[in-house]
Amino acid sequence: MSAISNENFDCICVGDLYAKITGYAESLEGIKTLKKGKSIFRFVINNHQGRQVRLLAWDKDAAKYESLITANCIYSFDCLKCTPVDKNYFDPSEGLVDVELHISSKTTCKRIGDAPAPQAHKIVPLREVANMYGYVLVEGFIHDKITGSGFNGSGSGSITDRQVKVRINVYNIKNPSDVNVPGAHVRVKGKLCRDKDYGLVYIQCQDFTNIVLINDETLSEDKINRNYRSPQPKRDRSQEPDKFNGKKFIMEDCDDLKNMKIASSGDDSMN
Repeated sequence: MSAISNENFDCICVGDLYAKITGYAESLEGIKTLKKGKSIFRFVINNHQGRQVRLLAWDKDAAKYESLITANCIYSFDCLKCTPVDKNYFDPSEGLVDVELHISSKTTCKRIGDAPAPQAHKIVPLREVANMYGYVLVEGFIHDKITGSGFNGSGSGSITDRQVKVRINVYNIKNPSDVNVPGAHVRVKGKLCRDKDYGLVYIQCQDFTNIVLINDETLSEDKINRNYRSPQPKRDRSQEPDKFNGKKFIMEDCDDLKNMKIASSGDDSMN
């Protein structure tokens, strides 16, 4: 069974109590307890054809589905309830559709298989990520150790190339990593997102498996203790991503998260 087509996906509308969807699981967040005492488990289903939607499981279902869902596996769901997104949580820079699908006791879930075999892609300079969208592979040094940023198992830190500094968010930091040390020389795979308040780019990772040690080179204590600027986009922020410099970033099947392909007419400088 293949992922849901865009045409079929677009038939899902707010109020539908029996939505069906098949796609790849990603962006798994740890269970979070809300102010009213309810627990919630959030994750994203991606059809790798341009449609991504967040699924939500509550209370007992949250614990059940957190143990069932694995990143980069393909699942088929039936009987999902479609609602508008929570405007307080929704971040347009994540590239998700503006509806949410809720899991209930009626929902059925079947694991179809794993993601396709990884495809190689080139490393991009950290200083250029502000002008990019999609999934990237970057190298640099841990500047700020990735630490918990809440009670839902997620965390954040930063990486630098000695010129700029970019924030790294990690959905799941429950399993510690030896590479999470200030100054460590690392390679990071993740999705580029934008801070909804200030527009600064950051890299979203699933867990520490997306951050690997390159070698024993380290950043000096003096450079760890200094500030670095955040990379700034060369384009107007109001400009559509796929109109920038004539390049369009296409998300396809990939490794730990996905791969990013760059389609360009007449310009292969980044391929």
